[in-house]
Amino acid sequence: MTPEKETILIVDDTPENIDVLKGILSPHFKIKAATNGEKALVIASGENPPDLVLLDIMMPGMDGYQVCQTLKSQPATAEIPVVFVTAMTEMEDETKGFEVGAVDFLTKPVRPPVVLARVLTHLALRRKSRELSESLQELKTAQDHLIQSEKLSALGQLVAGVAHEINTPLGSIKSSVDTAAQVQNWLLSGFAPLVATLDDKARTLLGEAMPALAQAAPFLGSLEARKLAKALAEQVPGLEENLARKWVSLGLEPNLLVRLAQGPPELLELFEWLGRLSRALANINQASTKAGKILFSLKNYSHFSTQEEKSPANLGEGIEMVLTLYQNLLKQGVEVVTHFEGLPLVPCWPDELAQVWTNLLQNSIQAMKGKGKIEITAQAKDGWIQLSFADNGPGVPDELKEKIFQPFFTTKGAGEGSGLGLDISRKIIEKHGGNIRLESSAAGTTFFINLPLGT
Repeated sequence: MTPEKETILIVDDTPENIDVLKGILSPHFKIKAATNGEKALVIASGENPPDLVLLDIMMPGMDGYQVCQTLKSQPATAEIPVVFVTAMTEMEDETKGFEVGAVDFLTKPVRPPVVLARVLTHLALRRKSRELSESLQELKTAQDHLIQSEKLSALGQLVAGVAHEINTPLGSIKSSVDTAAQVQNWLLSGFAPLVATLDDKARTLLGEAMPALAQAAPFLGSLEARKLAKALAEQVPGLEENLARKWVSLGLEPNLLVRLAQGPPELLELFEWLGRLSRALANINQASTKAGKILFSLKNYSHFSTQEEKSPANLGEGIEMVLTLYQNLLKQGVEVVTHFEGLPLVPCWPDELAQVWTNLLQNSIQAMKGKGKIEITAQAKDGWIQLSFADNGPGVPDELKEKIFQPFFTTKGAGEGSGLGLDISRKIIEKHGGNIRLESSAAGTTFFINLPLGT
């Protein structure tokens, strides 16, 4: 089934401007149009609201700022991205636009490739935001329905941490998109005039250096950056150290940096802008990967299979999934070391084993009070997968070791646990034909698990 086209609402008091934008966007999107602010608000709050609004600022009656502010004040339309399309180019105009809730500015006369690129970018960001919000909402709904289950109890404790871990890359993406938009604006207005000032030699150097920028590694430590800047300043007579640091921050190859620094100073401005764009794109890629990994782990963990037959699974991947969900707690003071490369696939019920890994990890974090080291190992030996979860917490007293797997027994304080986690874990392991045991001393606690490789 072909996906339904997204809808763009164009708001402008000049019909000719609406026709220009329609010509650019109608091959890709459904188009709605309004010639004043009042009509735009009626359309936006109607039965099929638009996915994005392109909004003129200077209109008779209700201007674009007022329209945007009204859209953002109403729950039904607050999440619709608004892009101003205007001939107003003063900094205070843009500042006011962002203050009332706009996500971007397009300057008249518009450029078709820029209009399409900006619209596609903001629609993609909105879809991603929706996906993340829907995933979190699904998680909360599942928690409401299954709050009594041990698995949901553990999941419930993770919700805040998972939300925080998702918000971090989302904030990075938003910041990087803003940076990319600033660079794009500069490139459209400042690139051609700057290049026109360069002589043939400088243009040749520019052509050679620009591809290298895409492969640059600009994330240098401060000590390394100072050393490289000092070396560059020594090789280029008259180059001030602060300018040398700016060149070094681009992360280009040293010999190329020397040649660039010997060229006209206008090259530095150009490469600073291009470097900002390169870093913004790298941040977006890194943050998107992190958010995707968290959501993938969350989806897999929250899914509960009712399959009767075992299925082959990589136990290391299952443990890594749980570690991803616990990242917010772990990074506050717990070091985790894993050793399970090259494991064969094991016939099992992966969802149930995920609960075992969760219970053991949770026990270790709580025993160490959030500070310490956890070491997880797994290896195939003599027809079995042998696993161990070791922590350097205070250990379990001898008189309690025999009770540790009993249902409802817990050494935790009130409200910190049901006392069912280890009992459930033992039953899951035994259901798989394996066994679990405990060794503990003042130096720490280790759980040993054996699972059969065969069916």
